Amino acid sequence: MPLEPVTPRRLRQGFLFLLLPALLLAGCDSVDRSGPGERIMAIVSPHGPEGAAVLRLIGGHVEEVEAARGHAFVDRSGGDLVVVLVNAVAGELALRLLLDDVSRLPAAELIQVAGPDNRLRDELSAYGVTFRRPER
Repeated sequence: MPLEPVTPRRLRQGFLFLLLPALLLAGCDSVDRSGPGERIMAIVSPHGPEGAAVLRLIGGHVEEVEAARGHAFVDRSGGDLVVVLVNAVAGELALRLLLDDVSRLPAAELIQVAGPDNRLRDELSAYGVTFRRPER
């Protein structure tokens, strides 16, 4: 099968083929750009609503921490933050983080979790952490 010659029309089609996805991605808000901003960090529990948690935030240049609901008690230990997060009523355990660069999120080490009955969980391996933009 012989190759077709490159015509101006085929060049325009190829250019549009490459330009359209680039324009769609440029308008997409899912890519974090560097710079200051807020993120919600939520603990994902295999048990549903939880009562409290102790965690360590490592790196990420966290400027400020507050509970998304409930109360957060924070201690800066070197470059890390140790956070005790307490919900008065069991629910999602989440923090509002003010970061100096949203493209560099902190790592989270879950130290302990208490269920809605205030009993400590025996196993933490099924837990996770997610980051999301605050709702507007």
